[in-house]
Amino acid sequence: MDESSEATVSGVEPEAPSGEPVVVDPPPDHDCEESDGTGGAQREATAEFRGWGAGWPSDNRAAMHKVVAGGVALLVHREIAPIVEALVNETVGRGYQLHSGQCWGYANRAIAGTNRPSNHSWGLAIDLNSTTNPMGPTLVTDMPPWLPDLWIRRGFRWGGAYRGRKDAMHFEYMGSPADARRVAGEVSAAVGSSRPLLRTGAAGAPVRQLQALLNAAGAVLKVDGSFGPATLAAVKAFQQRAGLIVDGVVGRQTWAALGG
Repeated sequence: MDESSEATVSGVEPEAPSGEPVVVDPPPDHDCEESDGTGGAQREATAEFRGWGAGWPSDNRAAMHKVVAGGVALLVHREIAPIVEALVNETVGRGYQLHSGQCWGYANRAIAGTNRPSNHSWGLAIDLNSTTNPMGPTLVTDMPPWLPDLWIRRGFRWGGAYRGRKDAMHFEYMGSPADARRVAGEVSAAVGSSRPLLRTGAAGAPVRQLQALLNAAGAVLKVDGSFGPATLAAVKAFQQRAGLIVDGVVGRQTWAALGG
């Protein structure tokens, strides 16, 4: 069973194996205003003030980790990578699907229309499902209310709550590096307790999360929390594609390969 083997850090890898979601950059014409309508960022709100060092035009790519989770790949600062991974997995596990090609993180650039560094240039901001959560004068989003609340509770600010122009796709981490390490420890402990060994007959929230992650990887399952024949077949098919032992048992290596 794969749970007996040493697993790598889930969802954070330096290179993408074949078939894995790839990191995408924001489209060249994509604006990310990062303004809450108060007329400009206060110094206390900047990432540099909070201890993250210089942003754009400094190149911070060496500080990035690739998070592969929920069917997408995101480049983010290594200090917030465990937080982003856990939040993406919970987002997908609770039923909100993310779409590859519409989600991104690090980009070395200024805030649109300014000479101030974007939070993307520190790897502290991500955009999710840009097509259905566009920037505009009024809020347009397909995100259920629990989703922004989930991210806000872990230290992110949501662009959909800006007082001025809305940017519903946008989430930016507002804590310090020390805050990020503390939250990363909290989510890592929670994740460890929510990734049990699963096999045929299992049921409940962990199975729902498994089914959502399998769907993000190409399966077509009803997310009903019941590990039955269809889920077993999807697990085996995924294990085969991922080069794992094909035993239909979801242990540490299968969770890690799923980005869970």
